[in-house]
Amino acid sequence: MRQKRIVWMSTLLLLLGVAGCEKETGTSTDQRQIGDVVEVFELAYGQSKEITYGGKEKFTLSLQDIKDHVTVNCALADFKNREEYASVKIDAYLQINNEKKRIEVSSKPCGALPYAGKGDEVKDMTRLIEEINAAPANAKDRSYYSDRFRSLFGEGTPIKQGAFRIFIGKASLCKYASPEARVEDYKLVFILTSNSK
Repeated sequence: MRQKRIVWMSTLLLLLGVAGCEKETGTSTDQRQIGDVVEVFELAYGQSKEITYGGKEKFTLSLQDIKDHVTVNCALADFKNREEYASVKIDAYLQINNEKKRIEVSSKPCGALPYAGKGDEVKDMTRLIEEINAAPANAKDRSYYSDRFRSLFGEGTPIKQGAFRIFIGKASLCKYASPEARVEDYKLVFILTSNSK
């Protein structure tokens, strides 16, 4: 019984410590930087998605590679510092149109949200974002939206000269749970936002 209590208390303290580490990073992404959700979509390795926004913007995003660094169960891990915690993530490498340079998009620390496995993951993600936006806390403080969004999806990566920002919302696999998975086995749900009106 005593060991169970010690394990429970250790887990609680670890979670509080990790949450504290996340707050200490001093991130500057706010509601303006997150922007309005343009599209939520799923890509597997080698797939592309054509984006059309506002009648003027049109580009194609292609998923070129995935690097999964989620090799531990974060709830049980003892991170030495913030850098070690932040390095446990999934990186997706996207190509915009046919540009040679690839864009690196990282999940939040400890990986993206897992697939629910109950059907349409894109609809599930869209519903989650709508719930965050409709939360009563938003009426009193709009920073609730950006704080909650960042805690679930990370900082995102600006693209197209900063007009858009892309986030990894969900991942079908993680290396910790599926160490034998190949890049071809992964599916990711992305969230594309825009600051332009």
